[in-house]
Amino acid sequence: MHPASHTLAVPPEQLRARSDPASFGFANTAALPPPQRLTGQDRAAEALIFGLEVPDSRYNIFVAGPSGSGRSVSTVGMVETLAANQAVPSDWVYVHNFAKPYEPRAIEFPAGQAVEFAHAVEGAIDAARQALRDAFDAEAYRRRRAAAVKEVEEQRERLSKEFETRAEELGFAVQPGEDGPNFIPLKPAVEGEERQTYPPEEFSALSDADKEQFRGNYDNVQEAFAAAAAANRRLVVQERALLREVDSGVAREAILPVYEALRARFAQTVEVRDYLDQVMDDVVANASRLRMDGEEKESAENAGESGDGIEQMMRNAQAAPPSLIRYRVNVLVDRVGETHAPAIHEHNPTYYNLAGRLEYGTRMGNLFTDFSFIKSGALHRANGGFLIIHARELLSSPKAWEVLKRSLRTGTITIENPVDPQQAVALAASLKPAPIPLRVKVLLLGDYETWNILNENDPDFAEIFKVRADFDAQMPRNSLTEGYYAQFVGDVARSLDLPPLTPTAVALIIEEGSRIAEDQTKLSTSLSTLRDLVIEASYWARKTGLATIEAATIDQATKMRRRRLGIGADRIDESIRRGALKIAVAGHAVGQVNGLAVITTLGAVFGRPMRITARAAPGVAGVVDVEREVQLSGPIHSKGVLTISGYLAGRYGQEQPLSLAATITFEQVYDGVDGDSASLAELCALLSTLSDVPIRQDLAVTGSVNQYGEVQAVGGVTAKVEGFFDTCAILGLNGTQGVIIPAANVRNLMLRLDIIEAVRRGAFQIYAVRAVDEAVELLMGRPAGRPNPQGEYLSNTINALVIERLQLYAERVRRFRQYGN
Repeated sequence: MHPASHTLAVPPEQLRARSDPASFGFANTAALPPPQRLTGQDRAAEALIFGLEVPDSRYNIFVAGPSGSGRSVSTVGMVETLAANQAVPSDWVYVHNFAKPYEPRAIEFPAGQAVEFAHAVEGAIDAARQALRDAFDAEAYRRRRAAAVKEVEEQRERLSKEFETRAEELGFAVQPGEDGPNFIPLKPAVEGEERQTYPPEEFSALSDADKEQFRGNYDNVQEAFAAAAAANRRLVVQERALLREVDSGVAREAILPVYEALRARFAQTVEVRDYLDQVMDDVVANASRLRMDGEEKESAENAGESGDGIEQMMRNAQAAPPSLIRYRVNVLVDRVGETHAPAIHEHNPTYYNLAGRLEYGTRMGNLFTDFSFIKSGALHRANGGFLIIHARELLSSPKAWEVLKRSLRTGTITIENPVDPQQAVALAASLKPAPIPLRVKVLLLGDYETWNILNENDPDFAEIFKVRADFDAQMPRNSLTEGYYAQFVGDVARSLDLPPLTPTAVALIIEEGSRIAEDQTKLSTSLSTLRDLVIEASYWARKTGLATIEAATIDQATKMRRRRLGIGADRIDESIRRGALKIAVAGHAVGQVNGLAVITTLGAVFGRPMRITARAAPGVAGVVDVEREVQLSGPIHSKGVLTISGYLAGRYGQEQPLSLAATITFEQVYDGVDGDSASLAELCALLSTLSDVPIRQDLAVTGSVNQYGEVQAVGGVTAKVEGFFDTCAILGLNGTQGVIIPAANVRNLMLRLDIIEAVRRGAFQIYAVRAVDEAVELLMGRPAGRPNPQGEYLSNTINALVIERLQLYAERVRRFRQYGN
């Protein structure tokens, strides 16, 4: 074994950051208090407080972070805490606009008064209708009515008598008919007798001269009648005006006490006083329509369903006669029972659920609507407080984002149904309700991808969401956050009626949090994952009859989860076991190395080795990435291969141009390859080919390199180490196997306990390297070589052998170009 093996080996205590159960100070989590939200998320907490407290409508907040990080629960908790210290905002109602019926009025009321006002108006209308019935049924009304038209009636009587006298003078009697008066010829007067009309047969016997005289007089009678009728119509108009004046006066006097009581109780604002004045004027103007029988009203109200409250009142309004609906009050926002500002979490932010809607009813087969069909949305309910929305749900609902933007930009909520061309013909004339002023803080919950989409594609977004609160996927691991973990899992167990957790179980969960975070100094904020782990561990605890969740049940839960999701890994392991997937974990081979990859498939993430090979020959093609040539290489992997070319040129191409044609490939890999974490392994395979020194197959390598030969950190190092260990276990552990990782990745190791125990026994090793030469010496078992002042390497070192081979290639290329052979 090369001496470097001992100096580069990572000791077992550095392979996993353990948590000490004895430091917690509790017997189990049952007695722990609930967790303090936003622990470890200082940046997010500061941004939330800033955005929520800035009194500017443009400073709405986009809460960004991975799903399951606690962003939703923490945001809701902070918003509810802030809302609890703010006053209850106003109620809002819609009422009929008597001047413009298709533009309902919006009226603001102090919190909790809207329903009271609606009931009071309904009661006032009932009282007014009863007062009208009483007033118009009274004898005083009839006397007042008769007195008002007495003179006009007398004039009409005189006019009638004067016309009848004139007709008689012209020889005609006036008799009523179906289509108007009939004028019948009269016989000559006989003293002492009433004049008689001519029977038809006697009139026919008259001389032509007498008949002609009657015809002339008939025309005169018609003219007299026309004049009298015109005069009568003028008197009728005058009479009706007088009666209307009487009715108006009687109606106003009858309802005045009801009106004054209502006005004294509610007319705190100009809008309410103006509305009540309009109601009174309209009731007076429509007094005759409102004096319907009580049975008719009762029948109309009983058309609605039984029930109490504002919903039943609106059903009654829609079942009432059309003349009464106009006086009802549509309570849009009711704050009865609320004690602080609203904090609304809208889980289904559609257009209608946000901005409200205009509903329609049917009447005689036709669609109709009025102000009583106006329904509120989340913006109305959150007005004066806070509204929390999930960004993806918002953007997936047609027109919802546009209506939210418009409302925030204009500072108003406008209720209007989007026009559907297919329904436009069928709908009756729609309404245009008055906008309601909006004062709200909106918090959008989403990931960074959604934030980028909005920020890059919608210029309005940055203007109305000026604050971003970032929830990190990780938080520092310290006594405060470990305590938070204990409180959180304890709260999960308590809220779901699960067994409490022991300190050893909590310690293992904390270590699992660092595994998820892939950092010994961090903890994952994926609280949903921790919650699932507690639930699954409680299942196994109860299965075995335990009263508490122990470390063993946490370990069993993690193992069983890996098993449930392990079908993809098992298929690969079976291929390795059968030899279909060629992986060697013992022996030596030139130009062949075990690289390590993280595989994500079927919901599982795991590491496994993959064979990387390199071949070289004289030529000028340089280093060729086979995956890139067949378009299976991603841009980062291609960059890693080009970086290898830069390293070769910098170290071996200073004295002469590199005359090299080399290929590097991932054997038996047929999917896309990306990332540069295999560049160290690829370079070592190429150096093995050039030096003709075999590589240990009992070692696997992961790491990125730069052009100066420095080994750089990569991702997924824990999964990669565990993947190679599992492969060695399948093919046979021999005590020499191990993994080479970048030294910068040691802090990212959170290995399984069985692997740590194998390292402690000497059955497996982890090596941490900082430079390519250290990896080369571990893999090839001989010194890499250091140049002397003249730039020469000691004979038989790896670098010396590589230079010799490259010089040979250069000579062969030169000779080929010169002699063609």
